[in-house]
Amino acid sequence: MSRKYEDEQAENNEKITALRKEMVGKTKRSGSANEFLAVVKRYTRMKKLTPEILREFVDRIVVHNRQRVDGVDEQKVEIFYNCVGKIEIPDLKKIPQTEILIPTRKGVALSYSQTQKTDVPLRPAI
Repeated sequence: MSRKYEDEQAENNEKITALRKEMVGKTKRSGSANEFLAVVKRYTRMKKLTPEILREFVDRIVVHNRQRVDGVDEQKVEIFYNCVGKIEIPDLKKIPQTEILIPTRKGVALSYSQTQKTDVPLRPAI
């Protein structure tokens, strides 16, 4: 009975060690929303996207295998941001609205219509 107890204790200690390592790794990667906002505030008026700026925002990019869906090649790309993780952006094809209004800051909003040409910039709505 003593041997069984000692084996169980050793197994539990190994599990605890592995879980602690995993927890430390996740804590380092996850950060907090405040840290992410601090980075965003630092680069609100940037003129050019540099590799250094990109490294501060993006943790990793996962590119999935290409698939053919209804005769069209599609490839899923996931971007994991530092401190906040993956942000899901809705597929515009699945949004039933004919026009989308995106509030950006006080007094300014962007409007997008699916009939709008891609070379036409978004117009501010007042």
